[in-house]
Amino acid sequence: MEPADILSSFEPIEHDSTLYSIFTAMVFCLRPEQACSFLDVSFSQEYKKRLAIMKKISHDIQCEYTDCHKELLYRLMESMESLPSNKRQSCGYCITYLIRYIPCGDKEKALLFLLSSKWKPIRSKAYKYLLRNWDDSWASQVEENWNKNADFDAARLIIEHFPESYLVEKFDTIRPILENSYFIRRFYLRVVSSDSSRLSQIRRRDSITYAYLLVKLNIKLNNNEALDILEESKTDNRIGLLIWCFGRMGLWSVLQNIYENVDDLKQAQYQGFIEKTIKLKSEAE
Repeated sequence: MEPADILSSFEPIEHDSTLYSIFTAMVFCLRPEQACSFLDVSFSQEYKKRLAIMKKISHDIQCEYTDCHKELLYRLMESMESLPSNKRQSCGYCITYLIRYIPCGDKEKALLFLLSSKWKPIRSKAYKYLLRNWDDSWASQVEENWNKNADFDAARLIIEHFPESYLVEKFDTIRPILENSYFIRRFYLRVVSSDSSRLSQIRRRDSITYAYLLVKLNIKLNNNEALDILEESKTDNRIGLLIWCFGRMGLWSVLQNIYENVDDLKQAQYQGFIEKTIKLKSEAE
């Protein structure tokens, strides 16, 4: 029997590390064109088998990128449209896996294919690749995607790699997408580094994030304003972050006040938790 025939009938690997090692070793005995043909682009293969095949293909590409690899890449892109959702994700994963190894010309075609997808999870795979491998040549495409789809992951790229002047200009359109996420603080920090007039607007919307930004900008609150913010924020589950900010600002008397009234703070935190739980339950009904 041919090696590919034997591997096709290989028993399920599941969680058996020994079987996985044997299968992977046998796959590495295939010629490059055999490995490319062995990858099932209908994605009926077991995940661990597919992973072993992809490792072999990427190894071969690093040695030499040949026609069989280009043909596989194009088969993957062509198959995307007809696949059901779960298998479409697997296809997108394989394309992004290969992108790390293929030459620039086909890399750009594959990335553009993912970025232009009508499916958000597929576009996200390209965004996440670009987050680690940014090149300014992709700025116009990312901006086009942002204007068309307002994808969260496109916004992440924008706050990390676009000029601060762009973030200031698009402040009111980017902010709602990032709100309630960790990245809002990164966004605000880059904005106020360029336009400090936005601080007052942020203070009105989110006093804890405002305090965090002041720490990063090396600006100290006075005790009265710090106590005002504390009073506003007693039920907020980010109270630990606010206390951290007070510590970084060296606000000893404010921290002493918090410590002396810690039971009241704990009660407010508990009440805030109860109110939030009730709200979430009512929204779910």
